[in-house]
Amino acid sequence: MKKFIVVFATLLVAVSTVSATIYNDTAPTGWLRGDAGTTYQAWGFDNDNNPADLEAGWINLYGTLDPTATIVGVDPPYGPPDFIAPNTYWKEIDNGHQGVWHIYNDTEDSMRFHIPNNPVPNDHKTIWFQMTYYASAHTGAEPEFFTYPDNISVELISKTLLDEHYYYHAIWEITIEPNPEEEWITLKPQDCTMLIDEVIIDTICIPEPATMVLLGLGSLVLLRRKK
Repeated sequence: MKKFIVVFATLLVAVSTVSATIYNDTAPTGWLRGDAGTTYQAWGFDNDNNPADLEAGWINLYGTLDPTATIVGVDPPYGPPDFIAPNTYWKEIDNGHQGVWHIYNDTEDSMRFHIPNNPVPNDHKTIWFQMTYYASAHTGAEPEFFTYPDNISVELISKTLLDEHYYYHAIWEITIEPNPEEEWITLKPQDCTMLIDEVIIDTICIPEPATMVLLGLGSLVLLRRKK
C-alpha cells in the first residue's frame, strides 16, 4: 500500500510540473495522463541538443531507456536539418517561437521518436501526436508518418492556424494493432520543408476485449465479497 501511495504521489507531481515552454497542448480526451497503461512526453526544442531534451513532467514508467526525439539528416541536396534559436538571423521565419528545427524536404531528413511502452500484448495502442509547426510557402502541409511496427492507421484530428506567421498546431491519432512494447515514430516533410517548434506524444495501451471481461468479472467478485 505504501509503495502505491509513493508512485501515485510521484505521478501527481510529474503532471503538475509540466514545463512552461510547451505552449500548445490539447490533452487527449479519452484518458488522463498518469492513468494505467499511459505515457506522456514532450519536446519544446529550446536548444540544439540532439537527441532533444525532454520537457519536465514527462511520464513513462516502461522500459530501461528514456523516450527520445532524434533529428536525422544528410547533406544532399539541401543540407542537414539545422536548429534555429530564438532571435537569430532567421528571426523572420522563427518569429519568436522558442527554438525550431528546420527539416528539409529531403528523403533522408526526418525526426524520429522512440517511446518505451507497456510490454503486455494488449489489443491495440492509441497515440495522440501533437505538433506545432510551419510548412514552407505558408501551406500548413502535413508530414508523412512511419512507425515500427508499421501496422498503423493515422487520422488527422484537428489543425489550427495559430498566428499571422502561419504556424499551425495539429493533432493526429495513430493506432497500432496489436500494441508493441515500444514504438519508433518517424515524421518526414511531404512536398515542403518544415519548422518544428513543439511535439507532444501521449500513448495508451488498450487491453484485449477478453482481458476487459476478466477485469470486469474480477471487479464483480470483489463487490460481492464486500457485500
